[in-house]
Amino acid sequence: CEYDRESLEPLIIWLKEHEIPYPVLPGQIHTTILYSRTPVNSIPAIEFSEWEIEPSHFDLFPLSCDDCGDLKALVLRLSSEELVDTHKELVARGGSHDFPEYHPHLTVSYNVPADFDLSKLSIPDVKLKPKAVYIKPLDKNWASNL
Repeated sequence: CEYDRESLEPLIIWLKEHEIPYPVLPGQIHTTILYSRTPVNSIPAIEFSEWEIEPSHFDLFPLSCDDCGDLKALVLRLSSEELVDTHKELVARGGSHDFPEYHPHLTVSYNVPADFDLSKLSIPDVKLKPKAVYIKPLDKNWASNL
């Protein structure tokens, strides 16, 4: 899911103001709805013009790549029943999911130190509006592009 530029602007400003190390480039900010090892050939008809997705909290995740060392991904968890419902629909259409639950999020940096202090962050005041939901081939080596 990609978001329209206008709704991303407050997040981009927030990233700069909070000096997030190595922020994801604005054109690469997205939410993965389903990372499926089984191809899904179609997506449901989605009317997302009324969606306004709000952030809920931050998490740090260790990266699972050989060259990542102690770096972690800083993700902004999202509160969105629409994303969760779309995820469930894609699984119902034959998609696979490797985790017990789906937690919508967007990654704001793949390169924060393991000791990054989340307590100094405030939740950005943004309402993300999707501009496109699409399918692309699975890139099993995505971490090598970091």
